[in-house]
Amino acid sequence: MVAPFPRGVSAVQVWDDDIYKAMAHPIRRVIIESLYEKGALSFYELLKCTVLLNHGKLGFHLRTLKGFIEREPSTMKYRLTERGQLAGELIWDIRFRMKKGGPNIAHEPTRYVQRLKLGDHAILFYDTADIQHEMCFPFLKAGLLKGEAVVYVTSENKLRSEKKRNPKIRDKR
Repeated sequence: MVAPFPRGVSAVQVWDDDIYKAMAHPIRRVIIESLYEKGALSFYELLKCTVLLNHGKLGFHLRTLKGFIEREPSTMKYRLTERGQLAGELIWDIRFRMKKGGPNIAHEPTRYVQRLKLGDHAILFYDTADIQHEMCFPFLKAGLLKGEAVVYVTSENKLRSEKKRNPKIRDKR
């Protein structure tokens, strides 16, 4: 049996080396962030995201990100692999913590909700309508921006106040 890693080198060390190499250049970080936020993108769309004028440079960075990104043969669009998703989450976490000045427990539920993907399940218990809206509407908005169908169900007696809070809500009775 052949060892998957050189003798004395662990999977964690290989991952560390790979992630450091992937994150070492700002263009590669922009590529990972763009794919993390927008999903699959074409070469031209990535070129616009990175503000590069040189196709060769973008190609170099895409090749360097092997294992973090892959190209879908049918659409010719690039997307993140599972490792790339982890790298995207790492970048997202760092940016979030930098913006907020460090970890803040009050924002943890919001971060969780913002990361939910199609097929995920969650339940939310809340004390106030403000917390409910802070959690629900970013998730619903993200779904709409991705072209997904979104349903928001509320009791009839709260429908009027919901419409005042968000005038774009349509009543589908």
